[in-house]
Amino acid sequence: MAFLRTIIICLVAAVLTVAINLMGAGFTNPIEFSYEVKAKYSTDTRVYSLGDGRKEYNERFSSGYLISSSEDFEKVTIPLNNTNRLGQLKFELDDSHDSEVCFKGFTISGRTGTHELVTERFAFEGIEPVENTPEELCFNIKKNDFEASHEKPYFLTGDVVEQTSVETFNKWQVLYFIAVACLISLAWELMVALFERRYRRARITDYASFLIFVAIVEFVSLFALNEVMRAYVLHNSNLMLLIGGVLVARVLVTFFRTIVNHKYACFSLLLLVLMMLVRYCVFRNNVGIVYRSEFMGYLHIVKQDFPFDMAIVLLFATAIFVQTRALKITFTSVAAVSGFLMFLDYIMNTEKSDRLIFSRIGLDTFSYHNLREVPNAINHYMSTGQGVLTAAVITTVICICAFIFCNNRLKFTWVKFCSFVVLLAMSVGVYFVNIGTESVFNNKFYNMVDVNRGIENLDFSRISVSSSNEVITERKGLGYNCNVVLLVVESLSSFSSKLYEEKLDLTPNLDRIASNNIWFKNSYSSGYDSDVANYALLTMRPFLHNGSDVADPALYKSTLPRDFKKAGYKTIVMYSSKPTDAERTQFDKGGFDNLFDYMHPNYPDTAPRYDHGALDDKVLLQEAAKNIRFWSNNKYSKDKFFVEILTSSGAAPYVVPVEKRLDPTKVEYDFATVTKFTDEAIGEFVEELEKMNFFNNGILVIVGNHRAPLTLSKREYDLYGQLGITRVPLIVVDKHQKSRMYENDISSISVGEMIEYLALNRYQSSSMRVNPFVEDENEVIIYQQLSPRNTILLKNGDTYGEFAITGNKSHISGNLRNKDVIFTDILAMLSHRNKGKASSDTSLDRIDDDAAPERARVEVPAEQPNAEEIQAPAEEIQTVVQEEQDVSVSSDSAQVKEPEEAHQEIQQPETVDADAEARAALLKAHQEKLKQIKEEAARAKAEAAAAKERAEKLKADAEAARKKAEEAKAHAEQMKNGN
Repeated sequence: MAFLRTIIICLVAAVLTVAINLMGAGFTNPIEFSYEVKAKYSTDTRVYSLGDGRKEYNERFSSGYLISSSEDFEKVTIPLNNTNRLGQLKFELDDSHDSEVCFKGFTISGRTGTHELVTERFAFEGIEPVENTPEELCFNIKKNDFEASHEKPYFLTGDVVEQTSVETFNKWQVLYFIAVACLISLAWELMVALFERRYRRARITDYASFLIFVAIVEFVSLFALNEVMRAYVLHNSNLMLLIGGVLVARVLVTFFRTIVNHKYACFSLLLLVLMMLVRYCVFRNNVGIVYRSEFMGYLHIVKQDFPFDMAIVLLFATAIFVQTRALKITFTSVAAVSGFLMFLDYIMNTEKSDRLIFSRIGLDTFSYHNLREVPNAINHYMSTGQGVLTAAVITTVICICAFIFCNNRLKFTWVKFCSFVVLLAMSVGVYFVNIGTESVFNNKFYNMVDVNRGIENLDFSRISVSSSNEVITERKGLGYNCNVVLLVVESLSSFSSKLYEEKLDLTPNLDRIASNNIWFKNSYSSGYDSDVANYALLTMRPFLHNGSDVADPALYKSTLPRDFKKAGYKTIVMYSSKPTDAERTQFDKGGFDNLFDYMHPNYPDTAPRYDHGALDDKVLLQEAAKNIRFWSNNKYSKDKFFVEILTSSGAAPYVVPVEKRLDPTKVEYDFATVTKFTDEAIGEFVEELEKMNFFNNGILVIVGNHRAPLTLSKREYDLYGQLGITRVPLIVVDKHQKSRMYENDISSISVGEMIEYLALNRYQSSSMRVNPFVEDENEVIIYQQLSPRNTILLKNGDTYGEFAITGNKSHISGNLRNKDVIFTDILAMLSHRNKGKASSDTSLDRIDDDAAPERARVEVPAEQPNAEEIQAPAEEIQTVVQEEQDVSVSSDSAQVKEPEEAHQEIQQPETVDADAEARAALLKAHQEKLKQIKEEAARAKAEAAAAKERAEKLKADAEAARKKAEEAKAHAEQMKNGN
């Protein structure tokens, strides 16, 4: 009888599956949107579909495509996944740079066949078609500022009525058939149970707990399945969710009796899974950034907190089995409070969002005026998947508490105790298992949370002010007076180099360059991110968090570019991505004459842009090589130059450049590929410098700004300890020096002193820095971690230590050599709030910052030939400013005399008055001259604007004349054909 029933159910399920599929409600092929396109420059596009009752465009129902630069039309076909009934399309275009794009042949393919869309029915927003013909639709896209928040230009198709086509055979049809069969069998068993009254065999409480369990398990299963399908953008996702839900329900009903009899264990296991999913929801927006892949990032989250989750579950389970009421209350309270603290930890240390309900409802919400907003916030949160998941956690905990405090005959035995101990030990063991995850931060995922606690909770006012032992002396340099290029490579790490670590071989070009020149085996970065690392390179001092801000302009009064500027060098900075606030301060206030920023017009418009408007390293270094050739041979200026170049391709999350992707239309993330790409770019850059004979009178310094923010490997930790997270390559290409390898410990703060020693006649030497070219000593390595920031890692030769920041109880632990001297130096840096080098700032430096807050664009090959004439007024202004400063200094110095000189001045008042009058007359003449120069500059600017306006008018007249000529030509052709 059972066999016959099974055959009948299978036959009915097969018939229903075929019928539903033929009606279009089963598996279908997606609607396809096709067009032909050509573009002058590569352009990102995104197509949004509207249908199935949706009233707004959603990124989930969209597909991106990168249009490559081409003179010929290429055909593009985009599947519109998960849209069964199409109503309209939105075609969005990227406006991060100028571009010219032409389309033709818009078609839609679906159940009713292939249809061509009529472009006359399109609506445009932010763009207008040019030279529109029935065959082609062309646009001129104008670049929009990256800082402006705006909606990208787009066009809308007219109303479209199309449906997905039926897929006759799909490999997932088997699952569909099984789901239909399960649904029929469930209905059959339910009717039999009602007819035979089998439902009386269990208690109402058992049915209630089972239904709650089924509801939560169904949600968890569908939530996880939905996340997978969203990640892979699968078609027919709604149908797959329906199939998954039916199969899960069938399995749970099959094990009804087992679940009811072991509901305590089932709900405990469910709580463990829910806590893992809660943690995933909290960090889901960051896990793709923090880790190289979202899946490995989630595994790392689970691994890190699995012992904590297991401990809470075991506390609840213990409370179920113990019979003493006091122990039940104790275990339950500890478990509940621990879980609540976990939620509170996330609430307090993540940015406000919809992740957790209390992140939306701050403490200020519970005032009299804001109390009415609480229901709205709760309703908004509960409408999201995270909200339902939070409710599921609370419901599960309530059910477990009901099991605990209701009468049950379960007893706690030594077998259960031993099993609990084994489970807890295994969960703790999971914490130490290496699953190959690579996080952006040091070793712990919680650094993302810890960093927000950070240094702000430490009271630096309780640190006693201390004087430094630092000694600054002026020394004689080699004085090559050569051009200097400082190449700062993003996330360049020693572990990527076979030459440095003998493990990976991701930088063969860098290894070749290093082995043929000067390289430093034990080089350390002084910063954990680009802002702090560049601060150390520019100021030649480590940045220690003590309440100060690395973006504070006061910290950049004494810098490496300023030293070169005083020596007569032109100072330039080149970078290829949108700078942070700190980087803007470093570029504007760091002593650079000129900026070659990431939006400079000399960068090719065809080059693809990445996050923060970034260009890849090959584009940056190719342009840098062209500019260096121009600056080296510039007939308008005989000045030497110092240029700092900052790359950006190596930044996390390691977006693979388009030319290295397997599929150019999809974004890929891979650290190894990005590192190899940067290595190739540097190799080509050095070859270009060699071709132009740059090294005959030039120096190139290559240094990593900081180690790639990936997990420290066991091998690195065994060799270098925790300071392994700071190791970066440092290479000097100087043909005046012999090739060799230095083993001195050296950090970023000493790079500038080495460069000044090689290039300048005189330079400032600090006892906190080391110049391996002069002295065979090790630098004291000072590194403050991202988190916890109250610990500073120290290294002095083969001795190590940690400086713990605890107010007046701060101390250094470990076997560090010269502990007292180093302790005093660090206290001085913390108490003096990173004020910079212990040297007085000249008035000229202050005038530079106040008089010229905006830096000029750097001189490049595309400049006009009369650049000398354009720059002359600026140089004359600088001369006048310098003369004014000299007069001011002379006037000030005249008031500070030795007693004997002052006595002589008293005896000769007429001479003093004459000198004062002469100075006043000279100052007045200089002021008049400066005023005239400013007026001439204003007139020149006005004339240039007028010339530009005339040129635009002439261009418009020429365009009008061209159109008239074309019309005349067409009329002549028409007359000719008529005759």
